[in-house]
Amino acid sequence: MNIFDHAKSVAKIASLGINIYSAKGTIDKLELEGHRIKSVKDKEQFSIGSFNILAFSTQHDAADPLGFLIQDSITKDKFLFATDTYYIKYKFKGISQMAIECNYSEEQLDENVNSGKINRYLANRIKKSHFSLENLIEFLKAND
Repeated sequence: MNIFDHAKSVAKIASLGINIYSAKGTIDKLELEGHRIKSVKDKEQFSIGSFNILAFSTQHDAADPLGFLIQDSITKDKFLFATDTYYIKYKFKGISQMAIECNYSEEQLDENVNSGKINRYLANRIKKSHFSLENLIEFLKAND
């Protein structure tokens, strides 16, 4: 597991005056500190400007990963954000937009292993820690 995956520049971003919202496990693992680092918990709501945000746990091989459901209090639009997860156990209603990372399709990943484009170890890690296209389609169906 690369603990800096998606977080390589987080300390620099905070030093530029931008608040960082993350789970305590991630903050601790990355050894982040300072007044710009904001710890949030699974199912905790908080606000930034006109945005009401609900943090929710995701499943991944990282320290305390979270996704976020963000609702604009003015337009009432809802945006779902989840990266680096292989499964989201929650269902959401009324989503306007989504940004969900999908890393592979089962068939293509197997072809890439068989052709030598990717090694078996990495393919197995991807399968155990990231959304497949097939699972993402099921998630989208469950959330209409």
